[in-house]
Amino acid sequence: MTVSPQDDPYIIIHPRHPLPGCLAVACLQSKGKQIDDTQKDPQKKSFIARAVMSDHIPLSGGIRDILARPSVNLLRLNQNPLTIYLHHGGNRAVYFDLISDQASALIHIETEVESKLPLSAFAGARTEFNNFLDTIVKAYWMPLLITRIELFLKNEIVPICYQLFLPFNDGVALGPLGGFHQFLGFSTYDSLLREAISTNSPYYRFLCAHRLYDGVSHLRRWLRERFKDFGILNVQFPKDPLVDLQMLQELGFDDVFLNGLKTVNDLYAKFTDHRNRIAHFLLKGERNAISLSHGKIYYEYALGGAVLLHYAHTALSGLVQLFNQHLFDKISVGSILPLPSNRNAFMIKSDD
Repeated sequence: MTVSPQDDPYIIIHPRHPLPGCLAVACLQSKGKQIDDTQKDPQKKSFIARAVMSDHIPLSGGIRDILARPSVNLLRLNQNPLTIYLHHGGNRAVYFDLISDQASALIHIETEVESKLPLSAFAGARTEFNNFLDTIVKAYWMPLLITRIELFLKNEIVPICYQLFLPFNDGVALGPLGGFHQFLGFSTYDSLLREAISTNSPYYRFLCAHRLYDGVSHLRRWLRERFKDFGILNVQFPKDPLVDLQMLQELGFDDVFLNGLKTVNDLYAKFTDHRNRIAHFLLKGERNAISLSHGKIYYEYALGGAVLLHYAHTALSGLVQLFNQHLFDKISVGSILPLPSNRNAFMIKSDD
């Protein structure tokens, strides 16, 4: 009997409270019991991890849409499958099988992983996949990214689950609409937010989220100056937002991390070391730089970037609401309405 997509939807099994931009594990609803049974089995099991390759990571659409996206890259294989090992010295070596399509373009890379838990297999597999890709990109200078990792029980042909970045939006219908207002005081924040949402790097998203929240204090000062310019007194500014401890717990943060957390500022302070490690190649007194290819580190920054972006946007939204309530009409005085009938008067004027 054929099961329709509506009868067997994809569900998120980790984390319990997923956020856009975080690494999540999804599966078909029909696979849920099999995953539970596999997780409860204390014996080590053999999995096949499959890294689906592309030159970018899809960040929009539903999970089913993302899983259906074709692989896009310029690596061609002279043999299919092509088996290559990566040697780390001694007896530390890993074998990979590279698989291509009919046009010889790389589709995915496979390797075998031994683990007790399906969810634990992703980090080790991602580390070795990334290490292997590092050697390829170093030699050939082409963008090669893991769009998702599919995990199979050995000798099964259907993945038991997938690890992928949760999309930011399933889609938006825009219009009819006259246009938007963008004021100079907010444009830099808009650009930083777009960079954070659009990046393929969890490390860059993490840094953008940090910068966005750092900018909130500057935006507060800018707003206070504008209130003073217009003689608006006694405006109540929003306080630093409180964090949702239950949400953070369901995202996977432990009690040690959550201890003492109340506000967004507290949350950002918890990530100071993470911020310093990614902002600097080497910290003072350390001999080894952070490994950006390590699966657990990659996951930490993906999770941290997602939650920090969520709360930076929350803090920023409170100030945007304050602006719209008290300043928008006053700053807009003197602005003309750009009508479609006169659009030729509003062309971009280049300085070149």
